[in-house]
Amino acid sequence: MQNEFAIIVPVYNAGQWIGKCLDSILSQDYRNYKFIVIDDHSTDNTWDIIMGYRVPAFRNKKRLGSGLANIVRGTDIAEKQDIIVTIDGDDYLSNNGVLSYLNEVYKQDVWLTYGQFLPLSGRYSNTCQDLAYTNTVNEAGAWVKNSLKPQTYRRSGVWVTSHLRTFKKWLWDMIKDEDLREGGEYYKMAWDMAFMYPMIEMAGKHICFVEKVLYIYNDLNPNCDGTIDPELQIATGKRIQAKPIYKEL
Repeated sequence: MQNEFAIIVPVYNAGQWIGKCLDSILSQDYRNYKFIVIDDHSTDNTWDIIMGYRVPAFRNKKRLGSGLANIVRGTDIAEKQDIIVTIDGDDYLSNNGVLSYLNEVYKQDVWLTYGQFLPLSGRYSNTCQDLAYTNTVNEAGAWVKNSLKPQTYRRSGVWVTSHLRTFKKWLWDMIKDEDLREGGEYYKMAWDMAFMYPMIEMAGKHICFVEKVLYIYNDLNPNCDGTIDPELQIATGKRIQAKPIYKEL
């Protein structure tokens, strides 16, 4: 069985890296995919580089300032049965067999995956772990093994479900639009929490943690979320955690 993947690439001012990102997609040995690049009105040469690749792309008339808003727009290309793959335009896939590997994973009863990434700087190890066997720090500062459940993950204060993130389009469609927004606008910070928590809670036993590294995260980009007002990002994340828990499907 061949699954069809819908790859969404939100990007802003990543002229230095967007070529690497697109090359990593176009070089995949698995061809049953479609993708679209959403340029959030970049002011550098990002759009010119994208046009040189002659790939499906859309440029916002004005900056939305939210990767989530651009992902929402990009999901228009996906059909109900598709598997969505999100790749930030300054990041890239680790090798040309990523989609082939994911196709095998989705031959099982899987609705959502998350997994390991490598930071481009090499300065730290990523924190992605299996929800069923997660290492956390207790009040005394000691590491303990803690088994989390999808319905308790939001309240745990732990974040271990990061890149590479893939999920069934129909699962995405079940997220309430208001849970992706604050003050009427799509979240501009901690926005991956806004869509991952609901889908994890709904997917339950249909979640797969992919331990194999499939993604290179560009922490060298000064525009990456983790470097822009980290205190505000933490505060926004806490407000997202306080939202109602979704029922398991």
